[in-house]
Amino acid sequence: MKFIPSLYQSSLIAILALTLSVTSSVSAGKFVPYKSKGVAGLFAQPAPGEIVSGADSGNATHLGKYESTLDLLVLPLFDGPNFVGLKFVGPTTIHAANGDLVESILDVDLDLATNSITGIYTVVGGTGRWDGASGGGDLKGAVNADGTFSYTTKGVISRPKSKK
Repeated sequence: MKFIPSLYQSSLIAILALTLSVTSSVSAGKFVPYKSKGVAGLFAQPAPGEIVSGADSGNATHLGKYESTLDLLVLPLFDGPNFVGLKFVGPTTIHAANGDLVESILDVDLDLATNSITGIYTVVGGTGRWDGASGGGDLKGAVNADGTFSYTTKGVISRPKSKK
């Protein structure tokens, strides 16, 4: 599957890529396994070329219960000449149980034929215990009957403020 971005979308993707390369090189700390399970929802119907906001909540290792905010650029997804789904790319801010934040970038594909989602996340920083954090991993899930998305993630996150 591939997507065809406009000039505006290409610029936004370039900015996100630059953010990833700059922030990931600053981090330090031991990497630990990271898993999460949650449910996300969007505040508006996603349309290609627009940015849609959303929120999610769940439970994650090292964070406990969390809530997140999302601002995702929506792009059309093609398999050859055929439109097959949507790509969501953009930042998310995870609010950990203790008030610390984890910042990450999502890159998720929605397959409209299967109503499944697959993608990656890249940790680009945070606050408190997660200041300077890095890491990343895979995301997978499905669209629920009510239009929300159930998902799981599996990867790693650094613990730069950890004394362990």
